[in-house]
Amino acid sequence: MRHRTNNNGVRVEICDLGAWTTRPLFAEYDRRASLVRVNARMLDLVRDSLGADAADAFLRHAIAHELFHARRPDASEAQARETARAVSGVDAAVFEELLCR
Repeated sequence: MRHRTNNNGVRVEICDLGAWTTRPLFAEYDRRASLVRVNARMLDLVRDSLGADAADAFLRHAIAHELFHARRPDASEAQARETARAVSGVDAAVFEELLCR
């Protein structure tokens, strides 16, 4: 397990999250712990397939996406994806394509 803290005071934990239905979870937010958990398997897959810069973008994307949902629970998935894309500079589709390989 690897840890970081971002500039919002939210801790980030990189760990194995398993899968949600048939696909791996990218990340999840734990409001009580002020913690974003990012799936280590996905992070490693991105790094191995697309390189370190893409892995950093994935991490930024996952954190931004989860924090958006936490702060705006009434907002749509499309809004969360767009916010995460703006923060990371990468669309989630890039990461999702890795799941289809």
